[in-house]
Amino acid sequence: MVHLGLEDRESIGEIVKRHNLEKITEISGRVSYKKALLCMNNSDLLLVFSQTQHEYFIIPSKVFEILGLKKMILCFTSGGATYNLLKKTGGAIMVDQENLFEIKKALKKIYNQWMHGEEVFYNVDTTIFERRSLTKQLADILD
Repeated sequence: MVHLGLEDRESIGEIVKRHNLEKITEISGRVSYKKALLCMNNSDLLLVFSQTQHEYFIIPSKVFEILGLKKMILCFTSGGATYNLLKKTGGAIMVDQENLFEIKKALKKIYNQWMHGEEVFYNVDTTIFERRSLTKQLADILD
């Protein structure tokens, strides 16, 4: 498991230590945009964590990049703009970050797919973000 970036670096480290995951976890500092995309593309599973209540209406740009990669996403959230986007595109397995049973069930499903050599990706519908689709939506509104 690799964590890239500086955001919440200390709290991530504390969680890793508390659960004895040091041997399988690498916490990296900030990396270049190109290296971040390469790491995400080489990953089997990408995690997206819910925003705080203050960021309820914000969708991090990283979410759009992950959707473009069409990789398996496990999203820890109980609502918000990111939840709505991922639900609409079908781009993630959604779990409530407070529901340990749900998280465990999702991780088992993903692990079993991976162990059986199944492709671990989602067929994400990104056509709603294409210029043609957005222009049509705007034209429909203006009519």
